[in-house]
Amino acid sequence: MHASRCQDASGNNDFSSIDSPHSHFNNLQAILNRIWQIWIQFISPSYEPKVWEYTNRQGRTVNWRVFDPETGYLITFSSEMEVRLWLEQRHYR
Repeated sequence: MHASRCQDASGNNDFSSIDSPHSHFNNLQAILNRIWQIWIQFISPSYEPKVWEYTNRQGRTVNWRVFDPETGYLITFSSEMEVRLWLEQRHYR
């Protein structure tokens, strides 16, 4: 599990060292991901966590991300089971 402040999905605000098309895609994806998170917060200002499943080009799940509006953290999990456990623990705190 990895938690980071939701400044951007990659945790890196320095875009000056970009030198490959793959890096451009990853940074664009991170920026769009952050814009999406802000939009979701705006249209549904609740304290319920938001869950996203990320897949690769073959359609296989790469990881799961959960935005916790109570803490402002974006948490990355490697399995659906980890997400479910975290949600249960969060419910009982």
